[in-house]
Amino acid sequence: MILGELEKYHEAIEAYDKTLEIEPKDAEAWYNKGNAFIKLSMYQEAIEAYDKTLDINPKDAEAWYNKGNAFIKLSMYQEALEAYDKTLDINPKDAKSWDNKGIALEELGKYHEALEAYDKSLEIEPKRAEPWNNKGNVLEELGKYHEALEAYDKSLEIEPKSETWYNKGNAFIKLDMHQEALKCYEKAIKINPNDSDVWYNKGNIFGNLGRFQEALKCYEKAIEINPNFISAWTNRGHAFKDSGKYQEALQSFNKALELDPNFEPALKAKKEILEKNKED
Repeated sequence: MILGELEKYHEAIEAYDKTLEIEPKDAEAWYNKGNAFIKLSMYQEAIEAYDKTLDINPKDAEAWYNKGNAFIKLSMYQEALEAYDKTLDINPKDAKSWDNKGIALEELGKYHEALEAYDKSLEIEPKRAEPWNNKGNVLEELGKYHEALEAYDKSLEIEPKSETWYNKGNAFIKLDMHQEALKCYEKAIKINPNDSDVWYNKGNIFGNLGRFQEALKCYEKAIEINPNFISAWTNRGHAFKDSGKYQEALQSFNKALELDPNFEPALKAKKEILEKNKED
């Protein structure tokens, strides 16, 4: 966020505070103050402001919804769930609350319940891409890969997003359908060429197919985007090792170990090369 925007939200909070000095029971001012805190990523403060709103008006569905969103940002998923349930008690046809309830349930590992929440959302608004994508993620977690692919396709029909192509590629990987996965990753890269995870997974496919030069290019792209991507450094090392370039492989493993000296995959791979060098 640029400095001007930050200043704008701080100024807004000061204005709401002046309003609340005059009228401390102004529910709208508390609500708007909470929204300003959200914009500043001050989620605990936002929750406290929404609580003030809800003390005055416990039936404010938007305040419950935004409070749930703040809890999600703090990884407080059980609390988020309770907030979304309050929203849905007031407005059971709020598709976005069903969506976010699904996200909270998914994060809590309650996949079947999450699936039910996404289905509720889609009953209300079937033409929204995000719940279809989220449904695909849950189906993938449940090992229902073909059903996940169908859900991703529904999402992509509505809005062809990079993230959904990436998720679809991952489902193909689970089905050992590597060429299909590769096509999905290429679609994802065309939309967003700066997603290091997509480049990394694309590199893994090339590595598994023995196409090491192509794998190296993908890992190098992933590292260019995210220089601290420890698994990309490690798998880059494996691609060099499998190409017989042991010195370059060691350099990659050492880079991974600079990032985390206890990273087991890099430690193990480095040890194998050093032992091979002793034998030779």
